[in-house]
Amino acid sequence: MSEVGDESHDLSEVLSGALYEVLIKIHNKRWNAATKPSDTAATRFSKSGKALWESAQQFKRMTLRALDYLPPGQIIFADYARAVIATDQASHPDDTEERSWLKQEFVKRGIVANEQALEVTVPDVNFGNINLETLLKDDAAARTFVEQNRKLIGIPIGAAFKVGPRLDVTKKYYHRAKGPNKSKESEVRECLIKVHWTDPEDNQLIVGTTLAIDWKTQQLRVLLTSSHRDRPEEKLVQANARIKALKRAGSISCCK
Repeated sequence: MSEVGDESHDLSEVLSGALYEVLIKIHNKRWNAATKPSDTAATRFSKSGKALWESAQQFKRMTLRALDYLPPGQIIFADYARAVIATDQASHPDDTEERSWLKQEFVKRGIVANEQALEVTVPDVNFGNINLETLLKDDAAARTFVEQNRKLIGIPIGAAFKVGPRLDVTKKYYHRAKGPNKSKESEVRECLIKVHWTDPEDNQLIVGTTLAIDWKTQQLRVLLTSSHRDRPEEKLVQANARIKALKRAGSISCCK
């Protein structure tokens, strides 16, 4: 990040470079596990192609599903990085190797200061007998739910908030395992809730939180926020990004 300026394509190369390195490692892991010393060059080549296809599917699930979990508001690369971590954590809670690679790359490229900044913890919360169908369709019910859980969501006292449209999402997961059957397929249905508000410390900065609730168990699966009140270095990056975006849009004047 320190080697690029404000140009969007230059910035994107930092993120895509980090993700591509992880894709390579996922491929090599699968390829090495599939090959034998007795394999011919043609067999190794064929197995490399299969490993690449499988790796691409896993990589796609990690990177694209992260967009579902991305919190609303003025986000930065660190927010997306945590969303990717949260996605893999929800999919493969017992397999940490891929997450370790992601963390190493995000730190190496200056997206976050350290691996601790990428720790994603989910409070052990079960919402009991809440009617998710009603929450999905009824704006008033959704607002009441958020009001009752504003401390969990991180909404400051007195701050007005807005609840976005709720999403009913079903994802297919392939839980990695040892042995001949290396993955177990399952489906998880989630209710996604996104809430945003204005940061009381900066009345032009919009931040928010995404919750993912398991439809069957009503257990909280993911909780991610774009509020960086506890991460001063990220809050500064977030504020600078907002100012630069406004300048590029011509919303505020620049002067030397």
